Amino acid sequence: MTQVAANGLDFEVLLEGPQNAPVIVLVMGLGMQMTAWPATLLSALHDGGFRTLIYDQRDTGLSSRLDAAGRPNFVWASIKKRLGLKLHPPYRMADMADDVMAITKATGLDEFHLVGVSMGGMIGQHVAARAPVGLRSFTAIMTTSGASHLPPPSREAMKVLFSPMPKKADPEAIANRYVRLFKVIGSPAYPTDENRLRENARRAIERAESPDGTLRHMLAILDDGDRSSILGSIRVPTLVIHGDRDVLVPTEGGRDLARKIPHSSLLVIPGMGHDLPDALMPEIAAAIIALAQKADASRA
Repeated sequence: MTQVAANGLDFEVLLEGPQNAPVIVLVMGLGMQMTAWPATLLSALHDGGFRTLIYDQRDTGLSSRLDAAGRPNFVWASIKKRLGLKLHPPYRMADMADDVMAITKATGLDEFHLVGVSMGGMIGQHVAARAPVGLRSFTAIMTTSGASHLPPPSREAMKVLFSPMPKKADPEAIANRYVRLFKVIGSPAYPTDENRLRENARRAIERAESPDGTLRHMLAILDDGDRSSILGSIRVPTLVIHGDRDVLVPTEGGRDLARKIPHSSLLVIPGMGHDLPDALMPEIAAAIIALAQKADASRA
């Protein structure tokens, strides 16, 4: 792992895999560190002939924190959004898309494939819509356009997602919240053992957890709203992957995204929720690789 300066911030970055192979940049979701990417997925991508670049997003892990912006009042921000009032987040989703472009430039990547999961897929929509010359393909996993007509998260998912964020000084409360969340939003057909969930949470906390950063991510999502108007600008080969048991971003979000991105394809995975279970990583990796190889071949 190494630190790179990009877009006025410092980012923890890891580039690994077969030397001189094409690169897949993976963008993680809300408040999650780059260590949340399953090793099984990264290994499968390496075995498929690709390098991977993962990084801690701003306000997560070992990348720059924007703690000077303070802890957002997300409840008040949600009320303002419903009233049609303007929000003033410390940064926007477009700024996080700028991070992606700056990181690829700082690491010397002239061309790359992009994979975004959940909020990372929202960021990826902004990147892909700008049609950067170096972008070869885009895979959007369990994400959404943000259109207002789409079904909301389930009541249980909303309850745990918007439960009060524990303070940094209470790691056990943070771990408990993480376990509750993924027991609700995880894949019913591929459940993760609670002990493993708790261990994952504890490792993240010990490395560099940032509850306030997660709230600032949430504020950026709320501010971003509906991205439908930019999706028609996406011209790179695109694959949308979604589970049919996702209670946080219901499957219609993926179907809607695939309809709005020109010439995109959709893969709906039975039994998958809003997580990345090891059992599904071979299938997901194979789909990402197939898209990337096809995109590379078309430009050869």
